[in-house]
Amino acid sequence: MDITPLLAPVQLGDRAFPISAQAIGGRLPVIIAPHNLGLDDPDQSFAILGSGTRRKSAHQLAQEFLNADRNSLWAIVTNGKILRLLRDADTLTRPNFLEFDLETILRDEQQRYADFAALWRMLHASRAGAATASSSDCIWEKWKSEGHAQGLRIRDGLRDGVQEALLILGTGFITHRENDSLRQSLHDGALTKEDYFQQLLRLIYRCLFLFCSEERDLLHPQDASTTARLAYATGYSLRRLRTLSLRQSAHDPHGDLWQSVRITFSSLATGQPRLGLPALGGLFAQGQCSDLDSSSLTNRDLLSAMKHLRWFFDKKTGQRGAIDYRNMGPEELGSVYESLLELVPQLDLPSRNFGFAPN
Repeated sequence: MDITPLLAPVQLGDRAFPISAQAIGGRLPVIIAPHNLGLDDPDQSFAILGSGTRRKSAHQLAQEFLNADRNSLWAIVTNGKILRLLRDADTLTRPNFLEFDLETILRDEQQRYADFAALWRMLHASRAGAATASSSDCIWEKWKSEGHAQGLRIRDGLRDGVQEALLILGTGFITHRENDSLRQSLHDGALTKEDYFQQLLRLIYRCLFLFCSEERDLLHPQDASTTARLAYATGYSLRRLRTLSLRQSAHDPHGDLWQSVRITFSSLATGQPRLGLPALGGLFAQGQCSDLDSSSLTNRDLLSAMKHLRWFFDKKTGQRGAIDYRNMGPEELGSVYESLLELVPQLDLPSRNFGFAPN
């Protein structure tokens, strides 16, 4: 990729952008920061003249330039250690970019050839398109469009998966032979079907919260011991159920997995040092799912629900893939939440069946 250094800022309207270099006929701006300056650290050298702001970070400079320049959709930002590929965006509040840790990838002792190969394939000059072609014709743009379409399919798949999980759990609790107290409460009206549904929703919200927290390594405080983290990961995390849910042999009538999940929930209500879990209360507080927390559930029903929550079936490709909770944003989760509000629970206690009214 031929890169041309720029000796003067790029003027766009009444603002001057201190772009370091350009490539692909000027369509790909390149921002180069000092190696000892983070890409998100404000610095005077990246200030945009005419913007009224004295300091910008290298990432902010690139993003604002893309949003102002009609001829550029993509930009590269690097300080020699980290490299980011970012695109023109409608908002600056939630930045989207692809980041490579060059320092880690290029260390000989790390043996990260696969990461280097991915870097090479992603940033090869051919991916940006020819200088005479339009920005929308570059491979990055096609990958973005396909990624967006796949994201919509995953979101729709998650919405369907959550609804299926609710049906499985709702029926699973009322059919378990040890849950006479739950069935009696529903029969007497001490627990209405609406309250039962709300508890099921809160149970689902607990799971979604843990999926995101575990995948992002945000659940444990920094001072949690390695022993506690290991105990949680091997015996009480919801992450361990992701792969287990695909093993049909694990879908048995026993209830040990639900018992461990109940321990996780109660530990997060009050805190549990032996598992390195903080006291979160709130969604995990006693009384949020009181009838479900005191009921039994088979491994078969729990893992069937987990399968729908952790994996999606892509109808377009005919393949099953893991849902990426690590990078799932609030928009996706919010969309799922809104769809749940439209559901109207139906309960047929004599036949022990839980469902939803048709739309």
